[in-house]
Amino acid sequence: MGYKLSLSQRSLIPELFYAGLPVRRISHFFRNRFDLPMSSSTVIRQVISSAESAHEAISYLLESGALGFRLQVGSIWEIDEIYIKMRKKRLPWIVVRDLSTAFVISEKLVYTVTSDAIRETLAKAKILSHRFPAELRCDGHPAYPKAVDAVFRSRTLLSVNPRMDDRGMNQSIEATFSQFRSRIKIMRSLHSLETSHIILKGLILDYNFVRPCEALGGRTPAELALHRRTLDGKCSWNMLLTLVEYYTRLKANSAISEHIDLTRPLSEIKGQKFLNQFLS
Repeated sequence: MGYKLSLSQRSLIPELFYAGLPVRRISHFFRNRFDLPMSSSTVIRQVISSAESAHEAISYLLESGALGFRLQVGSIWEIDEIYIKMRKKRLPWIVVRDLSTAFVISEKLVYTVTSDAIRETLAKAKILSHRFPAELRCDGHPAYPKAVDAVFRSRTLLSVNPRMDDRGMNQSIEATFSQFRSRIKIMRSLHSLETSHIILKGLILDYNFVRPCEALGGRTPAELALHRRTLDGKCSWNMLLTLVEYYTRLKANSAISEHIDLTRPLSEIKGQKFLNQFLS
């Protein structure tokens, strides 16, 4: 690729991709709109790069509480697996979701559902949310009790909702899975475990931060879970990639952390002009 994309152009690629636009159409769109000879493989590389960097940045912000990113999820979580078709295989994708905000706290694409895989997913959810749930709802998979006990000890009640039929559990996480299935079906870009797990992380970011949900009153799960005024009406991949720029500069220049209190809200941080768009 012999050209440099602007932030708005880079953010437009995952925006269109996760909205369901085929890769070839995204390529043609950039050729016609910006006169950029972007190939389909370049589109996928951009999606993977954006998803990977945004996931790393958001995970850091949630774990550290920097810029006021602190999850305020409820006391009831749900955990279940959705099976993702990749070539001739169907791999389980473990998802942990907060019931009250619909925010997906953590996920993990695995080869098989084991107690260790569930434990790692729950441990990540505990780290990012800085809490444990009073109740965790599941479908009764035999690997859950051991994993839940290892992560939450006896502080969390494991509530079992048996699988009814092909529709899965009779609980709200199935509605979220229906959204994921419909989006994955039209993306058609899940080929290998090496890249698919990154694309799925991007799908979670898109679900949490970008796509307003009618069931949530036209808001995103992140707006409910983060209680952030700056997210209102500004949920986009442009916002996510701007946070990536902040995170990248923070890593490149560790001296920034010596001059800025990262726990302060964005509105109180001076000298960071590239963050002002959140407040405009």
